[in-house]
Amino acid sequence: MGKKIYPGVGNMRHGSGIHLQKTGIILFAFLALAAFAVWAPEADARSSFLSTFTTKYPSTVNTKLDDCNTCHGSGGTSTWNSYGQALRDRIATGISAALTAVETLDSDGDGFTNLAEITALTFPGDAADKPAATKTLSSITISGASSVNEGGNATYTATANWSDGTTSAATGATWTASIGSISSAGVFTAPQVTANQTATIGASYTSGGTTRTASVSVTVVNVAATLTGLTIGSPSSVPENTSANYTATAAWSDGSTTNVTSSAVWSVVPSTYASINGGVLVASEVPSNQTVTVSASYASGGVTQTASMTVTITDTAPPATGSLTVVPSDGATDVPVNTVIKATVSDTTDIRTVFNKDTFTLKQDTLISNSSVTAIGPMSRDDDNENCVVNGIVQGSIWYNWNRTKAVFSPNCDLRRDTTYVATVAVGSSGYLSQPAVSRFTTVAASPDSDDDGSDDGEDDHPNDRRRSSRWSSYETGKFQIDASKYSGSATSAPAGAADAGPALRSVTAMSDTSARLNQAGRPEGFEFPDGMVSFMMDNVASGSTVTVKITFPSGIPAGSKLMQADENGFHAVTGIVIDGSTVTMTLTAPPAGTGDQGNAIVVNPIGVAAPVATGSGSVDLSTGGSSGGGCSTAGRTGTAGIDAFLVLTGIGLMAWRIRRYGRRS
Repeated sequence: MGKKIYPGVGNMRHGSGIHLQKTGIILFAFLALAAFAVWAPEADARSSFLSTFTTKYPSTVNTKLDDCNTCHGSGGTSTWNSYGQALRDRIATGISAALTAVETLDSDGDGFTNLAEITALTFPGDAADKPAATKTLSSITISGASSVNEGGNATYTATANWSDGTTSAATGATWTASIGSISSAGVFTAPQVTANQTATIGASYTSGGTTRTASVSVTVVNVAATLTGLTIGSPSSVPENTSANYTATAAWSDGSTTNVTSSAVWSVVPSTYASINGGVLVASEVPSNQTVTVSASYASGGVTQTASMTVTITDTAPPATGSLTVVPSDGATDVPVNTVIKATVSDTTDIRTVFNKDTFTLKQDTLISNSSVTAIGPMSRDDDNENCVVNGIVQGSIWYNWNRTKAVFSPNCDLRRDTTYVATVAVGSSGYLSQPAVSRFTTVAASPDSDDDGSDDGEDDHPNDRRRSSRWSSYETGKFQIDASKYSGSATSAPAGAADAGPALRSVTAMSDTSARLNQAGRPEGFEFPDGMVSFMMDNVASGSTVTVKITFPSGIPAGSKLMQADENGFHAVTGIVIDGSTVTMTLTAPPAGTGDQGNAIVVNPIGVAAPVATGSGSVDLSTGGSSGGGCSTAGRTGTAGIDAFLVLTGIGLMAWRIRRYGRRS
């Protein structure tokens, strides 16, 4: 028979099972919520503490201190270590405040504050975990020789002694020595002593803010020295009839020296010209310079040393009696290239004995010359020419005034521009100078000649006026002024680039009247040329026309003066002129076409004012022999011997002062 099923009984059992399952789930959820309610505040508190801790101590992030063990140790969160307990006691003030409050405590009693342990990343609540011990400098000691011979060396070392019992080299220690000297490396140099002496060697060393010092005593031993040499010192020459002191110096094996002059044995050979005693030499009078040998000997400890030297007993000249003034002066600049060199004595001494071809030279100062450009003009020549420079010495002539107190050197050629020259007057045999008279001067720099009149723009007062020009006098007394602006007649074709048609000044040149380039025949007696002379050429002059030329002389025209001109025959007086103050006016008339040479140029030979002097006249030294680099040219009084024909006929254009027309090459 089958089982009987009662209606509703099976269903009731099934529903009861479902009900029990639901009840279990609800109970579990309730217990879980209760557990979370207990755990969540604790976890949140832990997170808040570590966040505050690592923020306050950033170096602990991701280290062993960034963990609960910092406060709880190995017992878990239910127990507290000494550091955690200290925090717990102060947590009511807040986490950050509690951390600050315990920083100065040594919670675990290991000898380090909580902050020191946190900084060292060790647990502040674990006495077994603490920072490594720091050693400190306790003392230093010095090692080295206890004695050093005088003049000798010894090396000393310093050793640092530490609190942990270890030692190390005290590198960088500071050294001192009471006598002698000691280097930064501890090398002591003993001084020379006459008896044993004690030196104190000291050292100082600093580490970690701690400084320690130490010192030792060292004996500097006096070592007996032996004689190794002898020297004589003093003048190598002594003027006759005077005395001089000589010294004898002994050298010793220890490097020292002593003066043994008084104990040395002295001698002089030959004794004809000098005697010596105790190092004092007395020179006799000599007919000329004489050489003697001075000797000394010295003995010590069985050793003898000798020494000797050569001494010249000089034949002295009489004392200098005067002085010499040289122009251009020393240091002068912008000196005209046509300058002369003037020298004047300070008394009545005959200057010819002081300033002559044997004592005077003029040459370039090769150390500071600014340029090698040669001045260009009708009076200039390439100064490589033998008439201009020989062996580096400027050639020329010397003129003396009537009473022989003044000399003038006139170079054969213009000097180079922007160049430093040295004028030297040697002492010579006259006894007048005590030392050479030297003048360094620099010539003017070159500048354009815009109007092509022969005078650079820097010198020309009318640089763009073809009919007016100015040139410095060779004597630097001022400028010649030439004015050819007054002209009658029609002009020939104007040169290319000319401002207008009509006559134009060309080749304006100033020179010394004593120059070897001039024939000195006929030079007037009893007269001098204070400004020298000037020459020029009138170009582009039409046949039959006239040109009025005014020449103004910088020194004026004194009463009794003559207007002189120089040509191939020498000096002669000029007539047919008008003098007004310092100005001379002359009228030049061009000859008709077909007369003489064809062309349109007029040459005016050198012209100058000859002013009267008190007595007599000067002379020109144009000697032909015996010039040993003295700077004098070779030309005779007639102007024919030794004068370069190019200079006379072409360079200057020496023609008689009359109108002459030159052919113009097409």
